[in-house]
Amino acid sequence: IASKNTGIEVKNVLFQEFCEIDKYDGIWACASLLHLEKAEIKKVIASIAMALKTKGFLYMSFKYGDFHGMRHGRYFTDLKENTMQELLDDVGQFFMVKQWISSDARPNRSDEKWLNLIVQKQVLQELPEEYNVSLSNTKALTPLGKKLRKGKSIRLKRKLSLTKVLPNR
Repeated sequence: IASKNTGIEVKNVLFQEFCEIDKYDGIWACASLLHLEKAEIKKVIASIAMALKTKGFLYMSFKYGDFHGMRHGRYFTDLKENTMQELLDDVGQFFMVKQWISSDARPNRSDEKWLNLIVQKQVLQELPEEYNVSLSNTKALTPLGKKLRKGKSIRLKRKLSLTKVLPNR
C-alpha cells in the first residue's frame, strides 16, 4: 500500500533480515523497535546506520519508562533519555537532532508517554592519506558490518585507532 500511495519502493522486512548499505535517506521506526530486547535494539540500530546514507535520518519511538518484559502478550522495552543516549553512544554513528516526550494520541491512553527521537547519521570526516584506520572491536557490527570491513572503511565510536604512516627515510 505504501509503495502504491507514494510511488517509491517501500520495504516491509523483519529487523533480522534488514541488510542494506548506504541506500536510504531516512528510516521511520515508529513504535517498532520497542518490541526487541535492549541488546537486540543496539544491533538493529547499527544495521540501520549501515543502511542509511551519510546524513540520513532515523526516527524512532519507544514507550517512556524503564520497563522491559511482556505486556499484553507482547514484549516491550521502554526507554528514557539517558538509556537511549547510552544505546546511541554504543553504536556511535548518530547524533541527536531532536528528542521529545509526547502523550499517546489514542483514546483513553493520554497518561501513557512516548520517547520520540530523530537522529542523523554522522558525516565521516575525511582523513589524510597518511593515516591508516583499524577497528579493534567489532561487537557492535552486524554480519553486514563485517562484510563492509573487507572493502570499505566504517566508523565506530569506540575502539577506533588511527596510526600515522611515516615515510621511509
